[in-house]
Amino acid sequence: MKVRFAPRKFVAILCLLAFAYFTQLADAQQSQQSTPQSDHAVREAWRRSMKKTPLPKHGCFTVKYPSTQWQEQPCTKAPNIPYVPQAGSIPQSVGAHYDFVAEATAGLLSEAEGSFPASNGVISESGYRNNYPPDNPNTFTLQLNSEYFYNAPPCADAAIPSQCQGWEQFLFQESDGGNAKVYIQNWLLNYATLCPAGWEPYLANCYLNSPAVSVPSQQAVNVPSMTLTGEAANATETVIFSAPGDTLSAVSQNTVLSLEQHWTAAEFNVFGDGGGSEANFNSGSTLFVQTSVTNGTTNAPVCLGPQGAGTTGESNNLNLIPQSAPVCCPYGGTYPSILFMESNVTNAPTAACGALPYSANGSMTTITHPIILGEIRVLYSATLEDSTPGASITYQLFDSCGNSVESSTVSAGTMISYLDTEINGESCTYGIRGTMYATAPGYVPTAKTAIAF
Repeated sequence: MKVRFAPRKFVAILCLLAFAYFTQLADAQQSQQSTPQSDHAVREAWRRSMKKTPLPKHGCFTVKYPSTQWQEQPCTKAPNIPYVPQAGSIPQSVGAHYDFVAEATAGLLSEAEGSFPASNGVISESGYRNNYPPDNPNTFTLQLNSEYFYNAPPCADAAIPSQCQGWEQFLFQESDGGNAKVYIQNWLLNYATLCPAGWEPYLANCYLNSPAVSVPSQQAVNVPSMTLTGEAANATETVIFSAPGDTLSAVSQNTVLSLEQHWTAAEFNVFGDGGGSEANFNSGSTLFVQTSVTNGTTNAPVCLGPQGAGTTGESNNLNLIPQSAPVCCPYGGTYPSILFMESNVTNAPTAACGALPYSANGSMTTITHPIILGEIRVLYSATLEDSTPGASITYQLFDSCGNSVESSTVSAGTMISYLDTEINGESCTYGIRGTMYATAPGYVPTAKTAIAF
C-alpha cells in the first residue's frame, strides 16, 4: 500500500470503523441500521473512546452519545438464572459445546468484545426463560464467556481443589420485553461441596452474580446492532453493553475469580435465556459473528472449534456455515479478531475467508486561493482494489479534524474522489483511515486497516 501525506500539518487522526453488509445472500433481506452509515463511524469512535474512559468507581453506570461522562445509576439485583456450562453438543446448533472461540496466541487477555458486523433477515426470536415453558418472544442473551481455568482463588475450599475450575460470563439478558439487565456471572465448576456464602448451587457447581444495571428492553431485530465487551485488569472486571440509540451501560466489580491472571480465550454469541435454553430466530436469519481480543499484540487469534470449543450450555437455532465444514477467519491488526457466519437460511451459501490484498491508494491536491477568500479547496482521490472476484468494498472517508465526510460501498477497482472547501488555517487532512470491509459472493467479509492520505 502506498501512503502519501499532504504537505500540510495535520492534527489528531480519528480512527473510524465502518460496517459492511453481505448483500448477496439468497432469500434474505438487508437489515436496517438505527444510525445512518454516514454518521456511524463517528459514533463508533465515540463508543471506543468511552470504553477506554475508566468508570469513576465500582458500580453501575451509563453514558449516552455525545456525552463523555459516565453517569452513576442505581444497581439492581440480577435475576437468579444460571447460564450453565456446556453439557454435551447439539449437532449443528450453535452453542452447547459447538461454537468458535478466539484464543490468544500469546499472553493473557485484558479485554474481549463481541459484535455482529453484518446480518440479513433477522426479524424475530423466541425462547424459554431458564429453559421453562412457555415460549416467549424476545427472550435471549448475549454472552461473552471465558474459558474454564484452574486455580481460581475460591477453588481452594472446594471438595477437591485440583478439580475445581473458574468460569466467567459477561452478560446481556432480555426476557420477553421485561427490563433487560447487564451483569457478570461467576462460576466455580466441580466445587462439589457446600457453596461459599452468597453463591447459588447448580448441580456440583456454584454461581455468583454481580450487581446488574437495568437497560431499556431490546427486540431481537436489534441484535445485529448490539455490542458486548468484557474487561479484566487491575483486580477489576467490567462489562459494557452498547445498545441501539448510542447508549452504553456498564457494571464494574472487584475481581472474584482473578480472571486477568488466567484469561486466554473468549466465546461470544447470542444464546437462549439460561438453564441450557435455545434462542430460536425466524427462518431466513443470518448473522456474522466477530469476537475481538486484546492481549497487547496485533497477532491474529486462533479459531478454536467448533466441536468441543464453546463453554456455554445455551444455544441458538442457527448453523455454522458451511454446515459440512464451518469456516472461521482470523484477522490481526489494530483489533485482532475472528469472524464467522451462522444462518438458518435454506440452502445457505458456502463461505470462505476472503483474500486480504485489497488496498486504497490515495492522493490529495490542495489549492490555496488568495488570502482574501479565506479558504482552501481540497481534492482527494483514491482507487480501491481487491483481488477477490466480484468483491465490493465499504469505506469511510474522513478528515483529521474528526469529520466523517463520506461513506459508501463500491466495486473493486473504482476510483473515488471528493472535493471540499476548508477555512484557511483549519489544517484538516483527508483520507481513508480505519477499517475497510470487502465482500464477495460466498466469502466471509474481510477487514483491513487502511491508510490512504
